[in-house]
Amino acid sequence: MIAAVNGWAAGAGMYMLLTSTDIRLASAEHARFKFSLLSQG
Repeated sequence: MIAAVNGWAAGAGMYMLLTSTDIRLASAEHARFKFSLLSQG
């Protein structure tokens, strides 16, 4: 599967992008990525 990112990929969208695609294309000017893990304790 191929995915293209033009804008934000954050949280669950970022997770889906990384785990369910074989080829990833990102816009050099507009693509932004954020994957933050929250821990409680």
